[in-house]
Parts: sequence; C-alpha cells; structure tokens
Amino acid sequence: MENKLQQLTQKLYDEGLEKGRAEADRLVAEAKKEAAKIISEAQAQARELVARDQITQNAQKEATEIIAKAHSEGEAYVKQAQNQASELLGKATTQANEMVTTAQNKSREMLTAVNNYADDTLLEIDDSLYKALSDVRRIRQNIMNSQHRNTSANDNP
Repeated sequence: MENKLQQLTQKLYDEGLEKGRAEADRLVAEAKKEAAKIISEAQAQARELVARDQITQNAQKEATEIIAKAHSEGEAYVKQAQNQASELLGKATTQANEMVTTAQNKSREMLTAVNNYADDTLLEIDDSLYKALSDVRRIRQNIMNSQHRNTSANDNP
C-alpha cells in the first residue's frame, strides 16, 4: 500500500515537472520566434531605408542601430521568457513537493488509523478469550467439585 502511494506520489511529482518543463520550452520557443520576427522586421526596415535614402552611410548607420536594438530586445525577450520558465518550473516543483508531502502525511495518518483499529480489535479479542478461559476454568472446577461430591457420597453410604 505504501509502495503504491510512493509510486502515485512519484507520478504526480514527475507529471508536475514535465508540465513545468513543457511550459518552459514553449515560452523559450515563443520568445525565440518573436526575436526572429523582430530581427526580420528590423532587417526589412533597414533594407527599405537603404533603398530609399540617398545617403547610404546614414541609412547603414540607422539600419545597424535598428538591428542592434532588435537583437537587444530579442535577447531581453528571450531572457524574460527563460526567467518566466524558471519561475514556472520552480512553482511546479514546489507544488509537486507539497503534493508529495501531503500524500506522505495522509499515508502516515492512514497507517496510524489501521494500527489503532488493529490494536482495538486485538484487545477486544483478548478480552473475549480471557472471559472464555475464565468460563472454561469455572465450568471445569464445577465438574471437579461435582465429581468429588459424588465420590464422597459413594464412599459414605
């Protein structure tokens, strides 16, 4: 019974961690996708500026700044997603640990209740057997007394 509870507890813990990891992976992938989108948009803007602008140096400088900003924002977004994923994983781990602790406490409570019930039942059986033994001894004594009286009565005619 305790082994099944441990298996169930482990399964709950593993599922919590798996969900946390899946959510973390999803957030990181989404952040990378968003970063790639930002970079792509920035590059498109940079190319458009270079094509429209007569002063190539200014356009290149602006494009470089936009790309750098896009990289910076993308990295910040990825870092934020990773932090959120770590926080989510931490919460999932904490919740899984709380579930394990609760299951272990319930298991101890159930074991205590079973032991108390067994002890009470054995005490009742012990009392019943003691009463039965006392009755058997009393009946035996009565039989022996009766035999002794019958023997004494036969000896004294």
